[in-house]
Parts: sequence; C-alpha cells; structure tokens
Amino acid sequence: MIWAVEMLTVAKSSVDVNTGNFLMTLTRLVVNVLTSILLFKVGRRPLAHTSAVGVAVVSMVIAIYTSTHKEPSLPPQILFMSYMAFASVGYYVLPFLMASEIYPLQVRGILAGITVFITGLLISGSIKLTPTLLDNLGLTYTMVIFGISSLLGVVYLYFVLPETKGLTLQEIEEYYNKRRPTLVSQRQL
Repeated sequence: MIWAVEMLTVAKSSVDVNTGNFLMTLTRLVVNVLTSILLFKVGRRPLAHTSAVGVAVVSMVIAIYTSTHKEPSLPPQILFMSYMAFASVGYYVLPFLMASEIYPLQVRGILAGITVFITGLLISGSIKLTPTLLDNLGLTYTMVIFGISSLLGVVYLYFVLPETKGLTLQEIEEYYNKRRPTLVSQRQL
C-alpha cells in the first residue's frame, strides 16, 4: 500500500494513480470484512494457503504483464487490486490472529508481543527495501521476488501452520504440550 502510487505509475496503469490507490485501499477494506466472516466458516489453513498462492500467482502475472506491455492499460490496476485482495485474505490478518491462539497461556502475552514486533520489523524492512528493488531491478523482477517469496510461504505454511478453527485455547495448548495426539476438538469427536 505504501508504494502503490509508484508501482501503478511504473506498471502504466491507465487509471489515475491516486484513484487507483484509493481503489486498492477499498479492496483491502472489503476483503478484510469478508475475511472476518470467512474466519468463522473456513479454517485458518485454507485462508493462509489461498492468500499465499494468490499473491504468488498474481505477482508472477504482474511481472509477465509489465514486461510485455508498455502502453497504459487497465490490467495493472486490476492485478494490483487482486494482489491486495489475496494478501488481505491471509497474510495481513492471520499472523496477528494466530499469535493469540498458538502460544501457551503462561507466555502468550510476551510471545504475541514479540510476534507483532517481528512482523512490524519485517513489514518495515519490506517497505524500505521496495524502492531500492524498484530502482535497481525494475517492477518486473521486484514482482518475481515477491512471487518467489510467496511460493516459499506456501511451502512453509503447508508444513508448519496448524489448523486451529473450532478448537479451544486449552485444546491447542494440550496438543503442543503432547497431552493431546491431534488437533481435533473433543467436542467434534
């Protein structure tokens, strides 16, 4: 979001960049509301995987499109709004939500704080690094890096992210303390 105007300019969006930035912000707001509803209906893993795969695919499509099309057009706006939508489904929401779920009660506050701190550092780092990447590599290769990073995120999420929907905090803690063999709620059994 911070570099939306610059990215839309470089991508040659035919939509006014300030309007485009507003549309991206509106997209994020709408998708965040929908994600809040989906969190009650769908598990965390499907949302995380949808987010990671969607961001990877859209990033690669942006890279291909911007390398082959040089005239101002509408697709860059639509692609960046899609990027924002997919990122808002999981990447922007789930780390904060799950920080309160997966840590044991005794250390939940401190570890959730550390998680938010590290997330803030990573976000700040990417915000600071993006203009350097754009200046030195161009938008195409910057988006390839974003896409590859998101693909690595898909692999990480597949192997590491637990499904905690429908579980109590006690059930999650028992699983991590090896007192419960699976992450399945006793209420569901």
